[in-house]
Amino acid sequence: TLSRVAPLATVRSLPARRQIMGTELPGEVVYILLRGLVKVTGEQADGSIVLRAVLGPGQLIGEIAVLDRLARTATVQTMEPCELICFGREAFEQCLLLDARIPLQLSRLLAQRLRQAIDRFHSLATEDARTRVARLLLQYAEELLRSEPTLLALPLSQEELASMVGISRGHFSKLMQDFRREQILGTGRPGEVVINSMAQLRAIVSDSHSS
Repeated sequence: TLSRVAPLATVRSLPARRQIMGTELPGEVVYILLRGLVKVTGEQADGSIVLRAVLGPGQLIGEIAVLDRLARTATVQTMEPCELICFGREAFEQCLLLDARIPLQLSRLLAQRLRQAIDRFHSLATEDARTRVARLLLQYAEELLRSEPTLLALPLSQEELASMVGISRGHFSKLMQDFRREQILGTGRPGEVVINSMAQLRAIVSDSHSS
C-alpha cells in the first residue's frame, strides 16, 4: 500500500511556531505528522482562543475539511520542528480508493476522535478541576512518553493548558503547585512538567469515578 500511495504525497519540513492551517480557510491538504508536535486551537464565541489538542507523530491532520469540503474550524501550529507527509485533496481521495483498508483505518481514527471529544465533554461536566488536570497530564504522558519519572517537554503556556480543562490560569497554577507539594510532580525548567508518579495521577482519576 505504501508503494502505491507514496507517489501521491510530498514531504515537508517546518520550523517551530509555523502555522499549518487556519480557521475559515478551505480544506485542500491532508497531513500525516512524521516527527514533532503540533497544537490545535479554536476560537470560542467570546473571541478567546482555546487549546483543543496536542498531536504527535502518526496523527492525521486536516482530513475533516477535505472530506466534507467545508472551511476549516481550527488552527494548527507546529510546536517544534516537524516533518509531515502532505496529500492534496485529489491525491487523498485517490488514496481512499487504492485500498479498502485505508477508509477502514480512517473510520476508526474518526471514531476514536469522536470518543475522545465525548469523554472530554463528560469530564468537563462531571469531574472537579483537580481530576481534570490529573487526566490531562496523564493523557499527554501516556501518549508522548512512557518512562518514569516522565519529563513532558510541552511548549505550552499555563493559560493554554488551563483552557483544555476549562479553568483559569490561576486555578491551574495552584493545582500544579498542589501536585508538586504532594510530590506527584517534580520541578523542571520552563515548558517542562516532571511527573514523578503516573500511579498517583491514575488514582486521582480513578477515585473520582468511585466517589
